[in-house]
Amino acid sequence: MKSWIRSRNLIRSGNFFIFETVDYSTIEKFDECLKTLGGTLISVEPVKKIWIGNRKRVLYRAKVSLHSQSHKLQQYWIKYGSFHTVFDERLKQEADLDTKNINVYQDDDTDSLNEALKDFVAMMLKEVVAPEASVSVESVATRITNEAYRTCKASARIQESGEINAWQHSLAEDRAQKCLLYYAAGSRQGRVNLLSHLNVLVSYHLGTEIELENNSKAQTSLLEDFLQSFYVETIKTFRHENHLTPDYTPRTRLELAEYMAFTEQYAKRRLTLSNDNSQQLIVLRAQEFTRSDSLSSSNSSETSLAKDSERKGANTFFEKQKSLSCIEIIKGDLLEIEADVIVRPTSTRCDFAGNLSKQVVERVDIEIIRPLQDRSEMELGEVIVTKANPLPARYIFHAAMHDEGLGDLSRIIDGVNSSLKQAESLDDVKSIAFPSVGTGAAQLNPSKLAPRILNSVLDYLEQHKKLEKVLFVCSGELAYQSYIFAYQTLVDNLEATSNETEEYLGVIFEVSEQPISIGEKLDVSVAVMPVSDLNGGDNYVCLISENEAVGEDLNVIIATQDFLTDNPNVFSLPIFSHLGEVGKGQENSTHLSLTALRPGLSAITAEIYVGEIFKVEYAFNVEIIDLNRESIIPQIKKLAPRPVPRPNVILQVQKVSHATALSYSLCFQLKSSLWDEEINCSSQEFSNNWIEKNQELLANTLERLTDACPQDAHAHLTSLGYYLFNQVLPTEIQDEFNNLLRLNRNIAVLILSDFQSWIPWEILHNGHCFLSEKLSLGHGLWESHNSCPYEFPVGAINLNYSANASYPENWRDLLEPPNAPNSNFLPDDVLRDLSTYGALRGLHLLRYEQSDTANRQDAPVALCDENSEQNLNQQIRPAKLNLRRNRPLVSLSHVRDNLPKLTNLDQAWASIFLRSGASAFIGPHWSVAVPADVSFVSALYNRLWLGNSLGEAFQTARKISRIAHSDSIDWLSYCLFGDPMARPYKPVKGNGYAVVEPIGQDIKDPLFANNPLRFRLSLRRTPPIWHEERVIEVAEDLTFEDLQVHVATFGLEVTPPTVTMSRTPNGNHLGWFTLTAPDTMAGESSLVQVYFSDGMEPIHSVTFSLQIAPSEVTV
Repeated sequence: MKSWIRSRNLIRSGNFFIFETVDYSTIEKFDECLKTLGGTLISVEPVKKIWIGNRKRVLYRAKVSLHSQSHKLQQYWIKYGSFHTVFDERLKQEADLDTKNINVYQDDDTDSLNEALKDFVAMMLKEVVAPEASVSVESVATRITNEAYRTCKASARIQESGEINAWQHSLAEDRAQKCLLYYAAGSRQGRVNLLSHLNVLVSYHLGTEIELENNSKAQTSLLEDFLQSFYVETIKTFRHENHLTPDYTPRTRLELAEYMAFTEQYAKRRLTLSNDNSQQLIVLRAQEFTRSDSLSSSNSSETSLAKDSERKGANTFFEKQKSLSCIEIIKGDLLEIEADVIVRPTSTRCDFAGNLSKQVVERVDIEIIRPLQDRSEMELGEVIVTKANPLPARYIFHAAMHDEGLGDLSRIIDGVNSSLKQAESLDDVKSIAFPSVGTGAAQLNPSKLAPRILNSVLDYLEQHKKLEKVLFVCSGELAYQSYIFAYQTLVDNLEATSNETEEYLGVIFEVSEQPISIGEKLDVSVAVMPVSDLNGGDNYVCLISENEAVGEDLNVIIATQDFLTDNPNVFSLPIFSHLGEVGKGQENSTHLSLTALRPGLSAITAEIYVGEIFKVEYAFNVEIIDLNRESIIPQIKKLAPRPVPRPNVILQVQKVSHATALSYSLCFQLKSSLWDEEINCSSQEFSNNWIEKNQELLANTLERLTDACPQDAHAHLTSLGYYLFNQVLPTEIQDEFNNLLRLNRNIAVLILSDFQSWIPWEILHNGHCFLSEKLSLGHGLWESHNSCPYEFPVGAINLNYSANASYPENWRDLLEPPNAPNSNFLPDDVLRDLSTYGALRGLHLLRYEQSDTANRQDAPVALCDENSEQNLNQQIRPAKLNLRRNRPLVSLSHVRDNLPKLTNLDQAWASIFLRSGASAFIGPHWSVAVPADVSFVSALYNRLWLGNSLGEAFQTARKISRIAHSDSIDWLSYCLFGDPMARPYKPVKGNGYAVVEPIGQDIKDPLFANNPLRFRLSLRRTPPIWHEERVIEVAEDLTFEDLQVHVATFGLEVTPPTVTMSRTPNGNHLGWFTLTAPDTMAGESSLVQVYFSDGMEPIHSVTFSLQIAPSEVTV
């Protein structure tokens, strides 16, 4: 069918397809294809006789109806087809026209194209949106189609391309997909996603061009002020461009999604400046905002904040306490509460769909409810007052707090405040009772919602004195605990305000400033301690307030390419729930040991997070002295046994600059378990631009492959691979690889390099075959020193795709082997959204090649030439903690329509995700054809789901792609970054992660006699960032009836022996105990067993041993 569309035998006319040919047997073939697709041949007519060569032939025209597959063919026809068949005389006449008049007839067909494109967009929308939203579909589809038409008409580049129809189709499809992404996210999450996108675009300009002295409240206020003005501009532009009324406002969920998608796209529009450069519109608006109004706005904002602080300071402690005492948290039935008013939250449709609403219908007189049931709409914030007979309450407030079942935190708070104001207006009302608002149909998280609501109610009660009691009645345990915790936090904060100074914790790094030699160890100590004097704040890397510290961990990620970490390069320190628990002078600390690997001035950075929030980056330099050339590559140390065999061969490659800094060599160290031998050697000398030259050579070779026959393409790549094999590898390494290839068996090779020594190992050729044909090659980071993960989780794969990707749902099907969980879509901004995403069992990135610039923009981070490593690290930062906790396999489909281009796989993709915590990364060195990638991806995930090792699955997928597409060399493009022996596992269900942590020392350190050592117990929904064991599937709501921990040991004093765990707002459970050893146990060891149980049901157990040291020994 597609070939007939391209040959212009098959076109679309209205709701039907028209097929024309002069060969009646072709009609019969067409009919067979039609039946296969479930279509109907309506009629076949001889139209006329036309000249074909030197004789006349009868032209036959078939009219068909095709429903099941018509949307796909329609899309293909819009992109590649025509409005007239190849036999139409107008096309023949066009052949004699000059280039200027080629598309004259297309103007006559613009309306037909727009109508067909509108139908296609509407079909896309109808496949996703709810049936009741079908009224909005046509208008939204029309606006999307018109926007695409306007864009194409205004773009000189598109007009000159000669592919106007294809561009219009692609733009319309892109806008529709973006609209559907916001539709799927919903009203609440969609707004969050939009704010996230816009914040990324403008936060730099708003945050650096104005001096706010790190006042985060003022910065937030400034950002809100700017976006408010930008939203006003956007809605006006949206109305104007779509010829809408001046008072138009999105009413339905689909219209709101359309408007949010338009806002994002409008923000990214580029305007040409006077110097012929261009800039995004929202950035220009932000710069104008900062230059004109921001300084005065920020000053007034700071003044307002100061006044607000003075106003709050003027309130006495007694007055605040009195307002807080008016709030009460109860667990029970709202309809049984004896209060003057009970509040029934509802949507703007005034429905009775929630559990509370259904109970109201059942238990309140029908005469009271019927008028509300007849209403179809309410305004947000509107409160309708009715009687409550026969309930104990006098009135029921029906408050519209959300729309279409989706909640927005600010609107929920507005609804609560509207209810309080309504209660104030009634003379006979002194008390009001709310349910746990926002946790039902609005689907908001109670742990995040409760603090905001209680703070808002407290602020209201401080200003209004009439109401004597505000109750929150919770029916569920999670909501009740969240409100109790939030209320207790208010009480604690209130007590803290009675003190003259706020308490802080300080983070200290201690590192030796003396130079060290290769092979020596560098000790880095990190401590968290109470700050007694804020004037000495320069001694601390950062300060953490008591409010920030409650129930959180200090998470630290160490990054360096010149040191090997003896322990994982990530660690956590417990931050105490109350600073007073630490005790005066007591600190919590740990240390990290780093081994120097190569000479020079080495930069070490530490990223510090408080919980999930990035706090600061601390950087320091250490000079490493080169003793001799032979010591540059350290010995591959013997590691502890593991349940999975190690690769047969480990090869380390290091780039070492020469004294002149104008050239370098590659140092190789190869160790093989097959012959129990080790080889150390160096390559010839290379100029500093050798890598760039060979990358250009590979790029030019790929361009020549496009027009070459399969045999010639293979020959071109073989020639390049043979050249690189002989030029890059020393003779010793060449001989070793030749020996491995002669074995004619599956050999796993792990290549550790720093990615600065770029070598396309997959295409290296020894004269007989490519290395990757017979060897299972895996790549690892040089600094990982053979510590690549040997297992990784498999489950539901999350698909993230670029805006120009076609049919992402088809790609999602490839990621779902038989019996595997359904795959999920992730939004465009993958890194930012990963920061809040839960369990991550796999991530697949889909990118369609457009241009060199587009490829760089499609990368997970925006690449730039200046200070690129720092920029990359900053942009990957939001996703680091989640990637490290879940350690997923990440794969990349980088596909093309035209010429293959290099993907910058090593630096722009693999190294970023590996250094951020991914277990492995798979992707192509150059963009590949779609069919080859489809075969590869499908085979890869099928084999992994069946339990094949990473190398086996990778090699099988390459072979299948090669066999299925024998005329393509794209199978050679794929590269595996990870241990080829790594095994997949399917996470099992569990009751969280049990963690026992000593305070002030490592669990392997000794316990000194008569020196009490405190431990923190935690049962978590997510693993700590240093967790290296298998991940498990944990319930969203980790609740227990009676969670206790029992500590058993011999000879040690345990206080208390049984710990009752308390729940934190983030859903974890915390507890504390202390161990003390008597002097008589000095020199002995004691086994400690920690049992987690829910009542009598065991949940987890943790066992460890402590060595007892004499009390006179000091640390």
